Amino acid sequence: MAESKARVPQPTTPPRDRGSTFGWTIAGIVAVVAIVAVAFIATAGSPQPDQNQITAAMEQGRAQGLTEGAQAGMTAAGEATEAATDATTAKAEAAAQEAQATANQSALSAEDAVSDVSSTTTEPVGPPRRR
Repeated sequence: MAESKARVPQPTTPPRDRGSTFGWTIAGIVAVVAIVAVAFIATAGSPQPDQNQITAAMEQGRAQGLTEGAQAGMTAAGEATEAATDATTAKAEAAAQEAQATANQSALSAEDAVSDVSSTTTEPVGPPRRR
């Protein structure tokens, strides 16, 4: 008997898609561009200022500090003036009240003296009589 050889089907591999490498190529190019951009940004940085720029910035800061200091001084002087005015006003009011109380007391004393003199003297008060 003759052996029959049965044909065993061979697994077939799908044909290779040439479009899948295109995506990886584009991704690689994008990655290289990103790396170059990061390297450029890192090395470019900001330029070092020269001595003139540093001096100008220091002068500007000094002028701004003087202005702010003057404004703070003016504010403090205004507050001190207001406090002094309030204190002076309070002292003046207290002195006026004390003067009024003294005047009232003097008026009462004068009235008491007049009533004391009029109650003890029976003769009219006036210039002495000539004889």
